[in-house]
Amino acid sequence: MNGRPVRWRARWFCTQVTGLLFSTAAWLVMLGLNPRAVEVSLLLGVLFVAGCRTRPVLWLAYGARPVAPADRDLVLAAIVPVGSLRGRNQPRVFIARGRRSAGWDVAVPGPRLLVVSERLVSRIRAGRISDLEVSVLVAQALGQLPALGSRAALAVDGYCLPWTVVRTVSSAVARRFSLVALVSLSWRMRPLVFGMALVDSVQNSRWEAAIPLVVMSVLTYTTGPLERAWRRRLAELGDRQVAAEGLAQAAPVPSQGSRFADRRVQ
Repeated sequence: MNGRPVRWRARWFCTQVTGLLFSTAAWLVMLGLNPRAVEVSLLLGVLFVAGCRTRPVLWLAYGARPVAPADRDLVLAAIVPVGSLRGRNQPRVFIARGRRSAGWDVAVPGPRLLVVSERLVSRIRAGRISDLEVSVLVAQALGQLPALGSRAALAVDGYCLPWTVVRTVSSAVARRFSLVALVSLSWRMRPLVFGMALVDSVQNSRWEAAIPLVVMSVLTYTTGPLERAWRRRLAELGDRQVAAEGLAQAAPVPSQGSRFADRRVQ
C-alpha cells in the first residue's frame, strides 16, 4: 500500500448525484403540497446535524447509550493497540442495542466517540474475539470518519432522506421478487421503455419531459456501479488507517464489521 492519500471526495459526490436529484424532486413536490411540513423537516434536519454528536442524536441514529463502567473498561482495554485512541484521545464509549445495531459492530460518529454493538461487547467479554481483531474493526471505522463523520456529509444524508426511503423499500421488494421472471424481464427492458418515451417526447417537442427521461435512464446504469466503487473506496480508507496503526498484518478481519463499511452513505 503506497503512502499517497486516498482521494475520496469526487467519488463521494458522484455517489450522491442520484439521491440529490431524486430528493430535490421529492422536496419540491412536498413543498407544493404542504410547505409547513417541509419547513418542519428542514428545521429538524438542521437540529439533527448540529447535534450529531450529542447523546439524544446518538440514541436516535444508533440506539446508543453510555456503556456501563465495567464494559467501558473492557472495550478500552481491547483497543489499546490503536495508538491514535490512547491517552487524551481516548474515546467516550457508547453501546448500541436493539434493531438499530443489527448488521454492524463498530461506529465512530465523531472524534473521540466510539459506538459498539452489544453483540461485540458480549464477544469481548466471552473471549470470542481478540483485542487485535477489535482494534482492526475500530481502526477501519476510524479511517472512514473523514468521509462519513463530517456535518456536510450528514447534511447531504438528511437531505437525501426521500431517496434513502425509496431505495430501502425498493431493495427489499427486489430481494423478495428477485426470482420472479417478469420482474427481471421488466428491468432488462428499461432501454426500450425509456427509448419509446424519449422518442415520443422529442416528436411532440416536450423537452421538459425528454431531459428528465435521459437523466433517469443514465442513472439506472450508473447508480449501482458508483455505489459499489464508493464502498471500495470506504474500505480503502479503513484499510489505510489499519496500516497506519500498525495492525495490517496483526489480525485481518472483513471490512463489513464497521458501521459504514457497506454504507450507501445507508
